[in-house]
Amino acid sequence: MEKQLFKLVNLGLEGEPVVHGLQNPETLQVIQYENIKYVSVDGEVRDASIPNDPDSFINNENHLGYASVDENDIATLYFD
Repeated sequence: MEKQLFKLVNLGLEGEPVVHGLQNPETLQVIQYENIKYVSVDGEVRDASIPNDPDSFINNENHLGYASVDENDIATLYFD
């Protein structure tokens, strides 16, 4: 699992409520919130707190951050 750059996106369709997710701008791979299971903070991995940890992307000025996805589509967010 390598860290990749992801951007906060709205996965909802026009006219529907906002559904946040993360998308890799190069590969267009999408991470839905329910697939974010872990968070790495300064090298320590812990269970994710949904929605608080993914919402940290919203508070980031550019709505960008790093994540990795394993072969089972389980994601880890990185705040290092």
